[in-house]
Amino acid sequence: MLITFTWTAPTDMPAVDRVHLHVTGVHDHHDPDFHRMDRVGDRWESTVEVPEDLVASYRIMPVTGELAAQVDAEPDSRVRWMTVVGQTVPHVLDHPAWHPAAWSEGFGEASGRLVMSEAPEQAGWDSADSPGWEETPLDGRSLWTADLPDADYVLVLSDGRNWAAPSCPPRCVVFTLQDACPGPASSRWTLMQDAMSCSPAPRSTGNSSPTG
Repeated sequence: MLITFTWTAPTDMPAVDRVHLHVTGVHDHHDPDFHRMDRVGDRWESTVEVPEDLVASYRIMPVTGELAAQVDAEPDSRVRWMTVVGQTVPHVLDHPAWHPAAWSEGFGEASGRLVMSEAPEQAGWDSADSPGWEETPLDGRSLWTADLPDADYVLVLSDGRNWAAPSCPPRCVVFTLQDACPGPASSRWTLMQDAMSCSPAPRSTGNSSPTG
C-alpha cells in the first residue's frame, strides 16, 4: 500500500535544509544517504510503499544546513544515524493505520506508529505483568537475562535497554501456551544491546530445532 507522509515546519523552527523519513522495516538506516522527503511548496512530503501487514514506528527528522554538513562529513554510519535520529519530531498522519508513537529508550519517541490493516494480532503486550529481567553490568554496558523453566533456546536481541522495559519473559510463556512460539517453550531469553542472534541452548534431551 502507498502511504503519503507530509510535514510542515513550525514557524519558529530554524531553516530546514532537508527532511529525512525513516519507516522501520522499509528503509535501511545503514544507507549512506537516508531517505529524504521532497519539498513541495511550504511543506515536505514523501510517498512510501509499505507492506499490508506492517507494524512499525516511523520517524520524520528535519535537519538544518549546519547539521546536514556535519552528518555528511561523518564517516561513522552509527554516529550519522544517531545524529539524525535526535532530530525526530512528533507527527500525526491522516491515515487509519496511524497510531501514537511508542517510547524507545536511547532513541527517544518516534514520530508515530503504523499498524496496517492486515497486521497480525499483537496479543499479550497489554499485560500488567512485571518485566522479569535481571540486569548485570558487562564491559561498560548492561546485559538483561530472564530464566524460565524447561529452557530449549537462547534468544539474543539487540537494543536490550528498549526490550528490558516491557514484560517480555511472561509474555513468552503466554505465547508458548497459545502455540504462538515455534517449538517447545523458548524459555531462556537474554537481551544485550547491539547484539543479535538466535541459537539453541545446551540441553540433554529433546530434538526440536529453533527457527529464527
